[in-house]
Amino acid sequence: MKIILTDDVIGLGDIGETVSVKPGYARNFLIPRGLAVESMTASARRSEHLLRQIEAKRKRMKGVAQDKARG
Repeated sequence: MKIILTDDVIGLGDIGETVSVKPGYARNFLIPRGLAVESMTASARRSEHLLRQIEAKRKRMKGVAQDKARG
C-alpha cells in the first residue's frame, strides 16, 4: 500500500515522502494516528492540497530547528 507521510516516522521516512508499507500497518497504526494518508484514494486536488500543507509544515519545522540552533 502506498502512503504519503504527514509527519516524520522513525525507520520509515520523513514528512512528505511517499512510501510503500503493508496494508495492516498503514490502516491500523499510521493512518489512525495521523502520521500518513493513502496516496491512491485521495483525489488529485486533495493530494495537491495535502502536499502543500506538508511542505508548509516542513518549512516551519526547519525554521524552528534553525532558531534553536542559533540559540
